[in-house]
Amino acid sequence: MSAPDPTPRYVACLLRFWEDQEENRWRIMLENIHEPDKRMFESLQELWVYFEHLLAPSSEEQDKKS
Repeated sequence: MSAPDPTPRYVACLLRFWEDQEENRWRIMLENIHEPDKRMFESLQELWVYFEHLLAPSSEEQDKKS
């Protein structure tokens, strides 16, 4: 049995939604609370693609499984 990863990955974000009444659509912003990183998304699908990329196993984790 291998030893657990000593530094597990951790992500904490603030997710904001607000309605833009002039354009009649919702706006989405994701802010990493540990870094000065704010990202805007045009759709929920775009946000989901970002989450899949952000939370994908690292190449190191992939190597451990092989």
